[in-house]
Amino acid sequence: MSLAESLAAFQDRLSLTEIRCVHVAARLEGDVPVVPEMATVTFPDPKYLLESGRYSALIEAELVFSDSNDDPVARVGAGFVVDTAMEPGEPPEDEVVSTYVRFNTFFLAYPYLREALQSASVRVGMPPMPLPMLDRSESMPELIEIVRSE
Repeated sequence: MSLAESLAAFQDRLSLTEIRCVHVAARLEGDVPVVPEMATVTFPDPKYLLESGRYSALIEAELVFSDSNDDPVARVGAGFVVDTAMEPGEPPEDEVVSTYVRFNTFFLAYPYLREALQSASVRVGMPPMPLPMLDRSESMPELIEIVRSE
């Protein structure tokens, strides 16, 4: 069976049950908010769990605001778990699950990550820097850079 066929068979066994926030944190690196020049979002490798009747993945992101010297002025992080019920069957290969996480599960959590990072940023005095829409035909990014526009 090809990877595409294995991915389709895996997806057919899944039914989304919940997307939930498991952490949000925001902090300034100094005492006074500084207007950042840019922001960088990084996405650590997702973690996933396969067990009888269940597939879950943890999708996380960290947003770091930097000044004109490239020094961090604020950090915001968030993580969401995507839970699905899984019909019985043969366990999928690791390559199938890791590909599914990067091309599908990540995009289920991404709108929630965008909102959490933006609202937590504003709460610590940073300007809103909306994360861009992403192309679903591509894999989960490792990094997004956002330059402040006047």
